[in-house]
Amino acid sequence: MTDKTNPNLVLRLLGAIPIIGYTIRCLREERFEALAWLGLDFVLAIALALILWGYHALITLALGLAAVVGALVVSATMN
Repeated sequence: MTDKTNPNLVLRLLGAIPIIGYTIRCLREERFEALAWLGLDFVLAIALALILWGYHALITLALGLAAVVGALVVSATMN
């Protein structure tokens, strides 16, 4: 017997990561203004990293996003 109120293992692991967990909590509580500010912070941090480190920051960002997308695909395909 499974309990559908508890999130699966992947969602609990993603929720334990500070920024991703904060984003999940904001989505559940429908705090979209906080998500907009978080998105703006990310854009400014990426712009600053590109200004400071250039192409190396772009490669690091692409590798990090590949890991996030992989985790989302695994989470979406689990039952």
